Amino acid sequence: IVTLVFDKEVKASIGAVTSMEATRHINVNARAEDDLYLVAVSFSGSGSTSVGLGGTLLIFMNEVTAEMGGNVKAGGDINVKAASDEFLLNIAASVAVGGTTGVGGAAVVTYFSGKTIARVLAGAVVQGAGAMTIAAESQEFITADVVGLSGGGTAGVSGAVDIVITQVVTQAYTESAADYSSRVRITAASLTVQATDNYDFVGVAVSAAVSGTAGVGVTAMLTIAWNTVTAYLGDNCQVTTKTGDVTLL
Repeated sequence: IVTLVFDKEVKASIGAVTSMEATRHINVNARAEDDLYLVAVSFSGSGSTSVGLGGTLLIFMNEVTAEMGGNVKAGGDINVKAASDEFLLNIAASVAVGGTTGVGGAAVVTYFSGKTIARVLAGAVVQGAGAMTIAAESQEFITADVVGLSGGGTAGVSGAVDIVITQVVTQAYTESAADYSSRVRITAASLTVQATDNYDFVGVAVSAAVSGTAGVGVTAMLTIAWNTVTAYLGDNCQVTTKTGDVTLL
């Protein structure tokens, strides 16, 4: 069994006790781009009985955060943006050929947890002469493929199992405050709060058994996805815009 466990965190932050002033733009950007490849191939052959088994386990946990707190003032635009772009490829193949009996099996297990968060912290006072944008954007392409092949003069048995579990959270927001003293206060030409996710998945499971007398092939696939995409203004948030435009997407 080939195993890969990867835990990653990317963060860009203006802290809650920070005071910052810029004559032009202020940008807080956090971005992650990852390409993960995991491949396992097993081959066995015998004049009598042959057994070939293969498997992969891919676990990837990714968190990308852009946040702004404190007192911030800009003569131009203010941007708080988090973005992630993930490509995961997980493949396993097993081939077993025996003169009498061939037994082959392969399994692929993929677990992905991704958080992409852009936020303004409670108590922040943000003033911008230009537009303000709080945006979280995530993109995932996951492919998990498994092939089990077997052949025998008398009996051939093969199996293929494909399991994919994903948890994706994409959020753009201002934090809630229990009282007015710790609320978020934003003054800008306009405000846009946007969260988007683009999720693509391809899963292939193939099992084949060839024999002169008996051939048995079994294939199973399980896919579970929890994807949450939210954009909101927290409780007690105060927003003042010069154009009157406040957009939540």
